[in-house]
This record gives sequence, structure tokens and C-alpha cells, in this order.
Amino acid sequence: MTNERLPARPEMAEVFILMALSLAARSTCKRLAVGAVVTNWDGTEVVALGYNGNARKLSNTCDYATPGSCGCVHAEMNALLKAPYDPNRPLRLYCTHSPCPTCSKLILNTSIESVGYLHRYRDVSGVALLREHGLSVTEVEFNLDHFTRIHAEITVTPTKEHCYGCEDDHPEGR
Repeated sequence: MTNERLPARPEMAEVFILMALSLAARSTCKRLAVGAVVTNWDGTEVVALGYNGNARKLSNTCDYATPGSCGCVHAEMNALLKAPYDPNRPLRLYCTHSPCPTCSKLILNTSIESVGYLHRYRDVSGVALLREHGLSVTEVEFNLDHFTRIHAEITVTPTKEHCYGCEDDHPEGR
């Protein structure tokens, strides 16, 4: 049974990119906010999350103002610290930005076999490195309209019919 009122469903890659964008909002880096999500291969489990910022016990600011050398731990690094390693269980990584060369080297030391990103980082040599070593790397086509339309479609003002067991009258909703 399909609901024709709902828009086309977004691809799971878009869902994970939206999660990465949400995580990027937690970034404490002044130059660039980045988020990362690691999933199992079939996309049914999120196994690790990360965003960029200073180390856990340090202040929530960049160490230096130099672009590319601010001292923040990258989102991919934070996610990889938490991701399980099993060479027989491939993982996928979704990031707001394509990985830098250092993060790409770290990715090669994990069981991640696929990387999806929304924006190209200024240094694309990390992407080339991953592809050179057989990883699938793709720029994810992200359609925010999928999410704004679905949000509008499922957002309702509660009425008495929506308040199960409630005897109060809600003329203006709740």
C-alpha cells in the first residue's frame, strides 16, 4: 500500500548525509563545520558518529587560526575512533565534506570500503588516494526538498482526535 500524498522517498545516502549535517552543527571549529556517520554495509545500522572540534578534555575552540592547521580533530577521525573494526564486515562512511589526505590514510586502515560526501574539500587528493586503493567514493546528490516536504506532510496540529484518552477540548491545538 502506497501513500500518494507523500513525496518520493530519499535514498539512504541522503538520510545519512542529513545526519552528518546535523552532527556538523555540533562542531567547534571556527573555519569549517564537518560531520561524519559510519554505517554497516547495507545501511541498516549507524555504528559511529563524529564531528570536528578540539579533543575531549580541551577547550571547545580551535588551537590556532591557521586554515588547515587549527588543531581540531577531524569529524572522520572522531567517527573512526568509535567505529568497529572487522575486515569481514565492510562499512560505509558519509561526510559533509570529502576527506582530507590524512583522514583518507586513516580510512585505508579501517574496514570502510565506501565513502559518500556532500561537498568537495579544498584538497581533493584524499579522494584520489581512496579511489587509487579501490574504495568507492561518491559525491552524494542531496535533495533537501525530500526532507522539507515530508516534514510539512507529517506535521499536524494535535486536535482532540489526536489526543488519545484526552477529554480536554483543544480548539487551537496543543
